[in-house]
Amino acid sequence: MKNLKNFQFLFPQLFINLLFSMSCFASIYPQYAYKPPVSKLELTSGFNFTSIKQIENSNSGTPFLGIRLQMPLNKEFFLETGAELAYFEYSSFTAFPKIRNTYLRFKIVPQFKINNFMKFGAGLQRSFLFSSNTITLHDKNWNGSSYYNPKPDFGSTLDYFIGFDIDLYNRVGMGVNLTASLTDPAFTIRNFQFSVHYTLNGESEKKPSQKDIANQQIKDLKNGVLLVRLKTSTSKIKALQKAGYTDEAARVEQEQLKDSKEIMQAFADGFSFCQVRFFTSDKSLQIRNRMFKNVFVDEGLKIDSTIVVPEKETFFIADFDYVSNDTAAYFSNYKTEQTPDGPARVPEYYGGTEIDFSALVISDSNFIQLQKPFPFYTRTAFKSYKENPVQLIFLFPVALISDTWSYADVVKKMDKKLLKFYSKSK
Repeated sequence: MKNLKNFQFLFPQLFINLLFSMSCFASIYPQYAYKPPVSKLELTSGFNFTSIKQIENSNSGTPFLGIRLQMPLNKEFFLETGAELAYFEYSSFTAFPKIRNTYLRFKIVPQFKINNFMKFGAGLQRSFLFSSNTITLHDKNWNGSSYYNPKPDFGSTLDYFIGFDIDLYNRVGMGVNLTASLTDPAFTIRNFQFSVHYTLNGESEKKPSQKDIANQQIKDLKNGVLLVRLKTSTSKIKALQKAGYTDEAARVEQEQLKDSKEIMQAFADGFSFCQVRFFTSDKSLQIRNRMFKNVFVDEGLKIDSTIVVPEKETFFIADFDYVSNDTAAYFSNYKTEQTPDGPARVPEYYGGTEIDFSALVISDSNFIQLQKPFPFYTRTAFKSYKENPVQLIFLFPVALISDTWSYADVVKKMDKKLLKFYSKSK
């Protein structure tokens, strides 16, 4: 019994050390991908906040340590079993003494999966009284405390158990539970428990680096298809027509058609890395949703139902657009903006440079720009100078050495970049 009393005094230090160790593991694991096991064996620790119904002001907050096993019954239901060692301290009837009880508790709890990270459980718990002692104080400063065994008013109990489990990150989770006695001993104990869990089994694999991701993407593109988006400027043309500028609307339409045909010809002549298909920007939503029927166009920019892509085919998007901040480092959220082709969902960024530049850009199937080290863009200097001629004054030396003065130049350069990166990724 003396050794047990020594353990009770060491228990808070053990609990603090355990939490510190778990937090260290949690800080290390972000660089790993975790594969949860079918059944999870978990170390659990936390605090019990307990009160005795028959004693006023009997609240206490004391630690516990345990282990549990969580087994799936099917996709939605689980069975949790576990054991824990816990001690409680309560105020007693007379001035300044405290009651200290130690329990060994076993539980069995069916659980229901609410969503991917939360479960609700309700079950039974058997609490075996391991020891019961009273601290008698000699003065208000707790000096000269002594122990003696009280009357056998406390005993083992059968408790009901309800609670929630929440997965926080990889191996780490937390729980909040309520228990109360079903049996009717001299004292009815009610308990609120806060716990932290650490999964002991399961595999941990190193998280792929950005280079690994880029290497896989270039292989996927090589074996997949590149869908080139051609702008239509439909909204701009309709706005000009509505305002009565029919000549300007016709000019914009013809210019857009000319650009689209030049882009198609540039890919036909200078791109060999992978298969290529073309679609107009008003079909972007269908492409995003993999609705590939009657969306691709032929050389005359007419819908051609014979041009098909399998629904499960891996594809990427190519677009003559603007490159701004690093999409991985500074991506914040999406917002809806008015574009020449109508409302569009575009990404917002934080931090970094605000400089945008025109380029041929490769994005994933969700229209999100890829990132380095993947060669996801090639600058279109000729478009920048055409749209902003004053840039030639300030960037004249750069313009002299530029090798992208047409769509054909840009597409050929992109093709070379992809082939070079692919050869290095093997």
